[in-house]
Amino acid sequence: MYNGTQCIACNPPTYYLFLNRTCYTPSSCTNVNALRASGTFIDIGSYTLTAVQNNISSNPYPCTPCPSNTPIFDGLKCIACPVGTYYVIKNNTCYTPVTFTNVGALTTINQVNPGTVISYQGVTLTTITNQINAFPYPKQYCPTATPLYNGVSCIACPTGTYYLLSTSACYLPQNATNTNAIGATNRYIQVNNWTLANIAAQIAAQPFPTTPCPSSIPLLSAGTCIPCPVGQYYDLKNSTCYSPGYGMNVPALIASGKYVNIGSSTISALNASIAANPFPHKPCPAATPLFIGGACIACPVGTYVLLSNFTCYQPKNVTNVTALNATHRYVNIGSYTLANIAHNISSSIYPYVQCSTSAPLFNGS
Repeated sequence: MYNGTQCIACNPPTYYLFLNRTCYTPSSCTNVNALRASGTFIDIGSYTLTAVQNNISSNPYPCTPCPSNTPIFDGLKCIACPVGTYYVIKNNTCYTPVTFTNVGALTTINQVNPGTVISYQGVTLTTITNQINAFPYPKQYCPTATPLYNGVSCIACPTGTYYLLSTSACYLPQNATNTNAIGATNRYIQVNNWTLANIAAQIAAQPFPTTPCPSSIPLLSAGTCIPCPVGQYYDLKNSTCYSPGYGMNVPALIASGKYVNIGSSTISALNASIAANPFPHKPCPAATPLFIGGACIACPVGTYVLLSNFTCYQPKNVTNVTALNATHRYVNIGSYTLANIAHNISSSIYPYVQCSTSAPLFNGS
């Protein structure tokens, strides 16, 4: 070929380029036949292997197909994608398949041990399946032995734990109060809604499984299972052990007869208020039946307990009406009569001490 100056020859693999009378060296291009034979390529939209072939065919400049073992041209050189990866036609790169949870294996596990797989916050085996199906690229699945993909690796949840789909992690059940064991003790305190039935219902309503505390340590307190020793009670509201303190010994007080009912402050009302208190107490000893000021006490001999304020009352002297009447030496004036004195004494709610027969009139002091 004459290039305008001299006659030249273009040696293989170059071509005679008449446009500028030079020798043209073909550039590399993707080996479409080798890629198609490998089957490890990804078409995305209009970026297909067929489109690559059409572009090569329509290009007036010849190209040299990449070798079969490095079949794709990335713009600079011919490259090979490692085994297990795919050739991405869109950007001439290698793609490593994304790993997904093995839904089939988890389904089988949940069928054998129902409840082992936990759906939460809308994440279920079905939604994971839909996500996998919607993924447009090649993918790989975790082995059956380690079916859950946690974003880093495939894992298996140990016996006693659960597959939590929402976090792709193993869930270890938390301890919960053993309501059956506490109920069997008959030593528990229920206040308002803090009942064994309500606590059991709350535990059952939890979205995650729980492990009941052992029967020997049945109460969950601050994250730890604890026992309440004999003599103490399980305080369900505060999740603690309650040690009963001393309180009024009503039966002993009734037996003594040394008390005064005043208005609504009666021995019956006292009994009812003690019975209504959900927190049990130990009765004071019979010899010191009153619980006042944090201690068990007894009123002095000859005195009475005023139930209105739980104080000891010393009975006052009153006129000995019977002895005075026997003297026949008294003067009734207006309302100041022996009958009225007798009525006032009998209508008093407070105990009293009659004056002696030898000095029957109480003069106020």
